[in-house]
Amino acid sequence: MLGFFQLGYAAYRTVANLTAPFNEKAQKWVAGRKQIYIDLADLSTSDKVLWFHAASLGEYEMGRPVLLKMKERYPEKKILVTFFSPSGYENRKHDSALDFACYLPHDQTRSVKKFLDRVNPEIAVFIKYEFWPVILKELISRKVPTSVISATFRENQFLFSNWAVSLRKLLHHFKLISVQDGRSQEILLSKGFTNVELTGDGRFDNVIRLFDEDFEHPVIEKFANERETIVGGSIWEEDEEVLLPQINRHPYFNFLLAPHDVSKSNVQRLLKRIPANAVLLSECDEQTDLQDVKVLIIDSIGVLSRAYRFGRIAYVGGGFKTGLHNILEPAVYSLPVIYGPQHGKFWEAEGLQRAGGGFSIKSQEEVDALLKKWGDYPAERETAGLAAREFILQNAGASEKTAELLHRQLTQ
Repeated sequence: MLGFFQLGYAAYRTVANLTAPFNEKAQKWVAGRKQIYIDLADLSTSDKVLWFHAASLGEYEMGRPVLLKMKERYPEKKILVTFFSPSGYENRKHDSALDFACYLPHDQTRSVKKFLDRVNPEIAVFIKYEFWPVILKELISRKVPTSVISATFRENQFLFSNWAVSLRKLLHHFKLISVQDGRSQEILLSKGFTNVELTGDGRFDNVIRLFDEDFEHPVIEKFANERETIVGGSIWEEDEEVLLPQINRHPYFNFLLAPHDVSKSNVQRLLKRIPANAVLLSECDEQTDLQDVKVLIIDSIGVLSRAYRFGRIAYVGGGFKTGLHNILEPAVYSLPVIYGPQHGKFWEAEGLQRAGGGFSIKSQEEVDALLKKWGDYPAERETAGLAAREFILQNAGASEKTAELLHRQLTQ
């Protein structure tokens, strides 16, 4: 199996190299791995390194509260975070929670040995998933305590297929497999794993931290003060089909929209589709007259998670594809959260729905009905929003539990 995995990775790398001249994401993926040791230039051979790996931005946000806990406990040690994708590296390489950030080296023996020789980590922690066979084998051979945190598992996951026997054996060497939910723990225990701890999901702690941070945005606040505002976060074209028709149906709401793809071409495409007066956030300042503006488009990354605080209702995208985006970010601000039906891999979507703060929809008519109800009966909307926030608070605390388990690895 590992041989097939290596062939697949080699093919992926080849495609990335071939498409880099024409694809910005592929170009960053290729170029980023050429500057790993530039990013690590200030790392001293005497530094004690705690290495965390996040596939992308979402996984990093999930693990960030744990990084902060470890940084508080071990201020003398260096936090290194590696990323597989550009979205994580480009947006968080200067984050104060870490000391060093770089791309993950290629999962090939020479690249991995060179990287580990340079970093010499005291522990290695993978956030949620991404199990790289060559890296894991080398960590095991060097006796580096290795863990995965905030993980989730399903019965039909590739990891439990006959093709993945070799990879599963590597996971038995992990010092810790920290899981988000009880079902994942049950699955692992039934497969013979003994290194499993139920700690919860660090994203709950992360959104509480965002809630507690000061954030001001005069333009968005001014826009939201004109009418009660619906925030459409990380929306795709499929989400537009159910959300954009609501703009003219509900004149008492404004719409703050954040497309998942903020490339200029996609933002302009969205702008042309909107059946009302719409402007881009990047083109506004505090003097911009927003009185007759019905739609404000967030056309940059890094604003959305904090902008939910200006809304009254949230629609989160990805639920008509295979990857529902972060529904916890609006929930912490006491917003009822609407999302599409494809969320079977996201336990929090089911949990939020059971708590009374999440609403799974399949059509624009269902969205219309919810908005009409909440427009006519705001008390029902407020009750749903409070249920959403309570769901967040009840699931907090994973970061402290996880950090304590990692601390034990460093003191054994």
